[in-house]
Amino acid sequence: MTKLQKASQEYEESLPKSGLIKGPILTAEQIEGYEQLKQQVSIRAINEEQQLDNLRRQYRMEQENLKHIGSKTEEFKTRKQQLLEDQRQLTEDGNALTMEAQTVAEELEIQKKELESLENERKTTHQREVELNEQLQEILNKLMEAKIGQKESEKETKFSECLNLMKQIFPGTFIHADQISVATRQNGFF
Repeated sequence: MTKLQKASQEYEESLPKSGLIKGPILTAEQIEGYEQLKQQVSIRAINEEQQLDNLRRQYRMEQENLKHIGSKTEEFKTRKQQLLEDQRQLTEDGNALTMEAQTVAEELEIQKKELESLENERKTTHQREVELNEQLQEILNKLMEAKIGQKESEKETKFSECLNLMKQIFPGTFIHADQISVATRQNGFF
């Protein structure tokens, strides 16, 4: 509307002042042309006013969209900061776990070496035990042989004492050693 009013005012100012007082003298064609132009200008002014309203509405919508995008951008920035902090924390945790895994691996290697050492020691101890058992068995066998030899020796000593005693009891009698040996074994003396 302002353009229409401005155009009307300019037109009126361009007319000579003397004709305004009496009024301009226009022909019917000029009045008809004036009315057509006036109608065209009014239609154009209404269209421009509608376009202006549409542009204002669109501008408000764009402003709201811009605010919405701005708030989303802030949310995304905040989320990005949080994710970067989480990433940093996860990286630190990962590094700590890596170091702990290395420590555990080193301790495991030490334990493995200790286990191998203990296993070797166990094998050595077992081998030594086997050797000692063999030596013990040999000594036991020798002792048993010595004991058997000692018993035989004792038997012979007793037999000899017994034979001497019989010769004293029965002097002048011929006593045969085989007969005494068989007799004493049957009676359970030796």
